[in-house]
Amino acid sequence: SPALPEHGARTIVDVNRTVESALMLTRGQIIERAKIVRCIEEVPPVLMDGGRLGQVVVNLLVNAAQAIPKEARGDHSVTITTRSDGRTVEIAVCDTGQGIRERDLARIWTPFFTTKTPDVGTGLGLSISREIIERAGGTMRVTSPAQGDLLARGSEFVIALPVAGRHESVPPISSPLP
Repeated sequence: SPALPEHGARTIVDVNRTVESALMLTRGQIIERAKIVRCIEEVPPVLMDGGRLGQVVVNLLVNAAQAIPKEARGDHSVTITTRSDGRTVEIAVCDTGQGIRERDLARIWTPFFTTKTPDVGTGLGLSISREIIERAGGTMRVTSPAQGDLLARGSEFVIALPVAGRHESVPPISSPLP
């Protein structure tokens, strides 16, 4: 996988603030094609490099916008959701665009795989994004309701990260053997 330069130290990250700033950066690109739907719940913080999480969310929002044809304005939306069950925090980016063909679903994480034209995408985004999330102890998954090669509408990318403070290793209490 493409080598990631070591970036900043892990810090406590406010997920919703990161999402809001990613939305500010990508708003112009999204509203050309779709309306933005925010389903932001209060969620606990996560532990990772905050700048990196922002990059991943920006990448997913730009991808979502690019999945929607420019002419289609009005009937499309990009939805961003944050939620937590207390153990993990999820950030979901969902679009009503053209979806991902089933045969492409397995390949979208491969470095340099892209379905975009060269002027739009390098194909590096998703493989690096997933590497960043996995390095922080999280997972990244995609669902797209495309059946076979019939493109149903939309796809959803979900980032899941452990809540800060839950998975830190606690040194074992050394007790003398009985």
